[in-house]
Amino acid sequence: MNFGCAMEILTRDTEISVAAVAHRVREQVTRPTSGRDRFSYALFVDSSLDESICPGLFRYEPGRGLVLQARFSEFLEQILHDTYQPDTEGLYRDESKDAIAARGSS
Repeated sequence: MNFGCAMEILTRDTEISVAAVAHRVREQVTRPTSGRDRFSYALFVDSSLDESICPGLFRYEPGRGLVLQARFSEFLEQILHDTYQPDTEGLYRDESKDAIAARGSS
């Protein structure tokens, strides 16, 4: 799953929110031992999507704490749709965030 998108949702209502960019690494060049390594963040989701283990993806709301944004199954379905369906705009279109937010508040 794209962790950047999850971080955007988690920090959306905070004073300093995160903005992530969709990208991919085409090649990892070997560097001398003194060089810096490339690193990435990842979000791992239990493939069973068992809501008794974790109800879903949360966002942080200042003064309130963690608020359920969307069930993982809904979030993953939206990511797959926006990434792989023809005529969609990709992961970061505003409609996707609004749709996830609307489902998370119900």
